[in-house]
Amino acid sequence: MHAIYLDAIKEDPHGLARTARASVRDACFVSSSKHLLPSVDLFQWLLRFSSPPDTVTMPLELATEGVGSAAYLHALAAICAASKPDQIVEFGTFLGLGTATLALNSTANFLTIELPDAPQPQEIDSLNQADLSLTVKSRNRVGVCYRGRSYGQRITEMRCDSRKLDLRDHIPSADLCLIDGGHSYECISSDTSNALRALAPGGIVIWDDYFWMYPDVVRFLNELAKAGYPLVKITGTNLVVYRKEQSAANGGVRLTASSRQAKDR
Repeated sequence: MHAIYLDAIKEDPHGLARTARASVRDACFVSSSKHLLPSVDLFQWLLRFSSPPDTVTMPLELATEGVGSAAYLHALAAICAASKPDQIVEFGTFLGLGTATLALNSTANFLTIELPDAPQPQEIDSLNQADLSLTVKSRNRVGVCYRGRSYGQRITEMRCDSRKLDLRDHIPSADLCLIDGGHSYECISSDTSNALRALAPGGIVIWDDYFWMYPDVVRFLNELAKAGYPLVKITGTNLVVYRKEQSAANGGVRLTASSRQAKDR
């Protein structure tokens, strides 16, 4: 595909040039789908559960501040409502809109992990520019979307570098993990390894941001699929999902830049 980027157009109040560039990149990304993960319609994926939800509950705050979308939140809500988790883990709280969506569609206990408001240099050394800007944007505002809500009593916040964390020290197991923290290869590899070690049989992992803006996420998830994990992308979103077999035992998983062979799936 050949495309003309509209960088030469003067800055305009409607951001048409920026929107056009993003649309072209989206089209190029989708056009290379033969090299990417298979896509599945959300409704079709939900049919694997005994009782797919007829309705879901959406949070009142739909202002995503450039992060997420209505389709993203709806998919989170539907997957959560269908799977009925008892324990949810989220890597990357930000303002807590995804957190609120998951909490509204479950009765689960919730552990959400985010960097401190004033992180140390070693805690952000692997973040890319997009992640660094979001860290600044959420400073002193982490979790504002669920703060003061009744369901907020089920949500436990951990403010730390997720790369230094072992979930098994804090919860027996996880039924649903949302990975939406740092988007560098190091961060997503570490968070995924952490989630898979703690994942209960039948548990679900959801990754966000499988698209052109985050090539490390795309590369890592493609490699994970090649290692034998049956990953699928939810059509119309940037979400990728995996469900662990009901009969699978919890075990270790090693995912590093030098050795990305999954063990004990």
